[in-house]
Amino acid sequence: MLCKNCEKEIGEAIACPHCGYDPNLDNPDRAVEASAPAVPPVKIYLKKMGNGFATAGFILGLFSWNGIAWILSFIFSCIGLSKAKYRRRGHIRSILGLLMCLTTVLIPVTLIVLFCLYPYEAVGILEKIGFM
Repeated sequence: MLCKNCEKEIGEAIACPHCGYDPNLDNPDRAVEASAPAVPPVKIYLKKMGNGFATAGFILGLFSWNGIAWILSFIFSCIGLSKAKYRRRGHIRSILGLLMCLTTVLIPVTLIVLFCLYPYEAVGILEKIGFM
């Protein structure tokens, strides 16, 4: 078979090895044979990783009036805060969990210290703000 462009022998090749001419473009019946079906692009979806320790610390912080929940809230919130540096998720939940569990402990400890050191003044302060 001769190339229609450069008139050199190409044999049974799909395109001319000398000039690059493709005779299949002129013949629509053979063009179907040469074309390949289009492959749709593949989309890869990455799962966004959350911060389960931050969530657990926050939820346990809501129930931190319980002794065991307070300890677990503190531990999970600390772990969640350290993991939030790498995953960049869960900063706020970890900090709120820590604040809730720490305020649950600091308020009674402050009142106990206040009553032990200054019993008469503490009663007067609590009467002024309406607790007694």
